[in-house]
Amino acid sequence: MTLLLGLLSVVLFGLVALQVGKVTELASSLRDEREVQQERNDFDGKLGLVFLVGFLSYQCGLGVEAEQQRKWELSKLTGRVRSGFS
Repeated sequence: MTLLLGLLSVVLFGLVALQVGKVTELASSLRDEREVQQERNDFDGKLGLVFLVGFLSYQCGLGVEAEQQRKWELSKLTGRVRSGFS
């Protein structure tokens, strides 16, 4: 289910990017090309930062979850339950 939602999100994100590209092309025909290119660069930079923050926070969350799972498995093997990050 998670894979399906992830795949659907990627497809929808691609469609949004495609539509933004079409609108940007239309706007460039109406305005100065340099101004449009600068706006496009600004938008792409901001979108890249949002992606970077989202990706890193997702990866860090997986790292913490994996560490907790590893400690839980270790505690089941040793018979001791440890709490926190030690």
